[in-house]
Amino acid sequence: RTLADITVESEGKTVTIPKGDLIDLHIYSTNVDEHVIDEAPLELCPARPIRGDHIPPMLMSFGDGHHRCPGAYLAIKETDIFLQRLLAIKSLRIEKQPKLGWNEVAKSYEIRDFILSVD
Repeated sequence: RTLADITVESEGKTVTIPKGDLIDLHIYSTNVDEHVIDEAPLELCPARPIRGDHIPPMLMSFGDGHHRCPGAYLAIKETDIFLQRLLAIKSLRIEKQPKLGWNEVAKSYEIRDFILSVD
């Protein structure tokens, strides 16, 4: 529930959500706004051009602003927990060194073909 009145502006409309109201997120619509994503927003297209100045492509995995993924913080925390537990395993070893590269779409480094094993 909202802790205070929230005023939201979008496409020339202003809506105020009163304090105490329950907000229901329509997760299915996250990152499928055709005004931003272009045609066929449900089709996978990693190099898809993003319209306008709304969201740079590097932010689209979790989105940002109005299109921010509500589960982004949970996914990041889950990844942190997973990696801490994985790296704490005493018998963990590298079977194959990773290939490191740069992903221009995500504007980040990527690791490919990294194989680990546990005894």
